[in-house]
Amino acid sequence: MKKRIVCLLCLLLLVLGLGGVTAWAEEDTVSQTQEELMQEQYDAVGADDLASNLPDNVQDSLEKNGLDSPSSDKIISFSIGDFFSNLWGTITDTVKQPLGLLAISFGVMLLCALLESFKSTVDSSLSNVFSMVAVLAVCGTVIQPVIRCIQMAADTITGAGNFMLCFIPVFTGIVTASGMPVSGLGYNTALFATIQVISKIVSTVLLPFLGIFLALSIVSAVSGQFKISKLTATVKKTVVWSVSLLLTIFIGIFSTQSMVAASADTVTVKATKFMVGSFIPVVGGAISDALNSVQGCLGLMKSSIGAFGILACVFTFLPAILTVLFYMLVLKISSAAGSLFGLSGVTEIFDAVYDALSILMAFLICYSLLTIVTTTLMISMSSGG
Repeated sequence: MKKRIVCLLCLLLLVLGLGGVTAWAEEDTVSQTQEELMQEQYDAVGADDLASNLPDNVQDSLEKNGLDSPSSDKIISFSIGDFFSNLWGTITDTVKQPLGLLAISFGVMLLCALLESFKSTVDSSLSNVFSMVAVLAVCGTVIQPVIRCIQMAADTITGAGNFMLCFIPVFTGIVTASGMPVSGLGYNTALFATIQVISKIVSTVLLPFLGIFLALSIVSAVSGQFKISKLTATVKKTVVWSVSLLLTIFIGIFSTQSMVAASADTVTVKATKFMVGSFIPVVGGAISDALNSVQGCLGLMKSSIGAFGILACVFTFLPAILTVLFYMLVLKISSAAGSLFGLSGVTEIFDAVYDALSILMAFLICYSLLTIVTTTLMISMSSGG
């Protein structure tokens, strides 16, 4: 009897062991199947091709942070520690040229201050020449790197616009397929049109405007006959406040429309599930459950692709914003030093270039916030029912 009991126990343990192995194998197979299906869906909507539409330096930054594709596994494994570590490397690389400009500017200002000290020993007609030479020397030092900075920022805005024109249809398609057609249509229409307008403004208005702005400032500082520093400061404040106000109005209207659209989509999805579950005999409940599963899968894709778009915008705009910020800091320090040395014309140049970069910074921040905030709203609101 004891032997039979032992044999039965051994047989039971063997069956349970085989069942556990089989269940584990089935679970692992299901997990692999889900990953394969998700990857097929990413390929079908063209999500894996989004990274190729980014500038090369942005692609390299994303790869360093393990974001070479918008899959959910990549987004979940994104490390904040690695991000700040790579950010510190970006800061150290970005600050080199502004620091070089600061050193050169101080050297030129010291030389100009030395020339100013000799004004009393020369003819009065030559004193104006000294002042003009000082201003032109500072212009030659500052203008070229600042123009490169402005062009780099404009290229950043253009590159971000090209990426968003590819990202918006993919993200809108996922949002629409997940049962949010009204929300997807609103996102596509509002953001697509706004990006087109901003790109057109940057290429046809902003760059020529900044060039004219700097040219008038240089002429004012060199001639000394008419002062437009108050005018340039007023123009800067007007542009910055106008851009900020328009961004606030756009996000406010978009948020209101998105909340209403999300509610309408939720009602539609719930009504559809109720109709399917109630009026289709036998398999209606199964189809309704299947709709929930499909919607959950699409919701995961929507969140991961949206998060990838947000991170791509962050990595696109961050180097440009840091570069402009460092140059603005250098110009502010140089302006303070020029005032300390008594170089009024030189100080005016630094202040004018600072105002021009402030306008550029306003466009960079507003554009980045526009894309990040609207995409975040779509991820959080269009969650379905």
